[in-house]
Amino acid sequence: MDKKRYYKFIPYIFFISLCIIFILLDLDLRVEIGTTVSMGASYYKVNSVPILPSILSIIFLIPLGWWLFFKRDNSNLMEYEKESVLNIFKKIIILYLVIMIFRQIILFYYHLPFEKTPIIFLITLQIVLNEKYKLKDFGLHKKNLFKNIILGIFLIIFAIIVLILIEMLIFWFIIPDIFPLLFEMASSISINWLAMIAIIFQIFCVGISEELFFRGYLFGKLDKNIKFLKASIISSIFFGFFHISWYIIPVYPFIDTNGLLFRICWTGIFGFFMCFIYKHNNSLVGPILIHGILNTIGSSFNIGNDFVNLYNFLFSIDFTRFILLIILEVIFILLILILFFYYFPKAVRKFKINV
Repeated sequence: MDKKRYYKFIPYIFFISLCIIFILLDLDLRVEIGTTVSMGASYYKVNSVPILPSILSIIFLIPLGWWLFFKRDNSNLMEYEKESVLNIFKKIIILYLVIMIFRQIILFYYHLPFEKTPIIFLITLQIVLNEKYKLKDFGLHKKNLFKNIILGIFLIIFAIIVLILIEMLIFWFIIPDIFPLLFEMASSISINWLAMIAIIFQIFCVGISEELFFRGYLFGKLDKNIKFLKASIISSIFFGFFHISWYIIPVYPFIDTNGLLFRICWTGIFGFFMCFIYKHNNSLVGPILIHGILNTIGSSFNIGNDFVNLYNFLFSIDFTRFILLIILEVIFILLILILFFYYFPKAVRKFKINV
């Protein structure tokens, strides 16, 4: 086997080896988190976090980053332009299947996604070793770093504030009697500070791995070969079904359908927004921050059974108010989408974020 063919296996060797290392280094050293947290389907619950895989997920990224951005000679790397769509899908399908297999094994073992750092090794080495392209063409670069960090933080804060205000306005207009329940729910919210500390893992492992693969590599390639809408939809579908792993369980009935469709749709829509952001600012920094911080918020705030009470209350109101509620929700969501798609590219150009 010649040297060139051997190189093709290096990213996969690193990926599989790291996945095995993370499983072998469990050693039953764990930190109790004080509560049981549901990660997806009812099967995936955790009340402790393994220490070594958590620490090594970050530590292993240091030599990789040092080699990619400081040590490696990038003079022989090309800028990505175009390739056949069929060739793109061949590479994506192989990468996707390998990732999904070992992702599922690790989720069965830990109930936590410790496949993230191996994915970063897999995709970065695939780009620079196998395909010999520059990482900057796939969104990983330091250009306008500070502006992109500010952009990501601003979008998160803005989205949370706008969504809360819109929901409050709709509720006040349609079902004002829901507010006592909302206040009760707000007062019972508790914060899991250990999960909050995991923001480092969420940004540097989860954020980088998923944004690099689905937005930088998959969408980035498709976007240079087909129209944006098609590229973003295809990428978002792959991203949505990536989360089906949380609903595959090793006991009968093997698939937990409760919440599965919602998870696929929600993550798919989120993926589409991240594609749009990446398309217009040419950097993964913003999407990585948004992804990591939102994941941290989602896993850190516990609202107990009050969300179930809210859900039951909404479906107990009379049919007329329920339909009106849905109509207003759709109208406001469409309005937000239109404004976002119109003004975001203008803001990026005005503040020269994509220069």
